[in-house]
Amino acid sequence: MRVSDFMASYAAEIIERIEKDVFTSWDFIWQLMLEHELEYIQLLNDQNTEHPIWDVHKLIGRYLSEHSEELGIDSTGEKKRDLSPFGKGSATEIWRKI
Repeated sequence: MRVSDFMASYAAEIIERIEKDVFTSWDFIWQLMLEHELEYIQLLNDQNTEHPIWDVHKLIGRYLSEHSEELGIDSTGEKKRDLSPFGKGSATEIWRKI
């Protein structure tokens, strides 16, 4: 399954289930992993790259950015240093539900 196809099917409901009005891309990915573990693993397995985790997360972030209006979210223009689901620190986009 392509990341864009997965996101088109599930991104809106994942955002809806995030309990906070302001959330990070990592919050989104954590929620995605909780609700769609098998699909998430399949997305990683379907990547034919050296860094499938990073590539999937980058594609998820790009989808959120490119479809923010239809998803009812807006970037705050800020980033937060946070731990990824794999314990690696990185900057993550902060989103606001609108």
